[in-house]
Amino acid sequence: MRIKIAAELINRYQAVTVLDIGCRDTSLKQYLNGFVKYSGNDIVQNTAGNVDYVGDFLTYDFQRHKFDVTVALDVLEHTDDPYRVLHKMKQLTNQKMIINLPNIYNLKNRFAFFFRGKLGDKYKFRPQNSLDRHRWVMGRQEIIDFYRFQAEQYNLQLEILDLCYGYSRTGPIGKLKYFFSSLLPKDLMTVSVIGIFSLENDSDINV
Repeated sequence: MRIKIAAELINRYQAVTVLDIGCRDTSLKQYLNGFVKYSGNDIVQNTAGNVDYVGDFLTYDFQRHKFDVTVALDVLEHTDDPYRVLHKMKQLTNQKMIINLPNIYNLKNRFAFFFRGKLGDKYKFRPQNSLDRHRWVMGRQEIIDFYRFQAEQYNLQLEILDLCYGYSRTGPIGKLKYFFSSLLPKDLMTVSVIGIFSLENDSDINV
């Protein structure tokens, strides 16, 4: 869901160059307009060998390249310093930054923790270190506070999207999920939160 929504936003902005941070299998690319020059960054090369910039985002030298839009979908929670990641994203961005962070306190995760006694493999404390793990546990309001603070700090325009259960409203099940989502508190029904940071002066703040 988050990937398709990010692509819809990028297409709406008519961005020409896009950097997808933590791109994994570069699935975002397939939903973008054909004229978009897509580049992906990840800490390791994927099985298809189509990651353009392989290496740690914070230390990678992009040689003064800048992009119309930079994207980090479910990435910052994997990093030791999400604040530095956002700062570097701003340095590489001409127009928009799109960030998605998961609300770990949503209703589904609360039920899972109650019945299974754990949050999931990404939060498991393993005997050996793992690159693919969450280093932060965050709720919806904490994510919003983080977005607002960063927008104010860097003088950026901000729009926030709550991705709730049934957000797409497609099919009877999606519509049913959306109906129930509208009845319960957003802190419970929000799966993740997208922050759209605008470096342009003509965007409206919508929080």
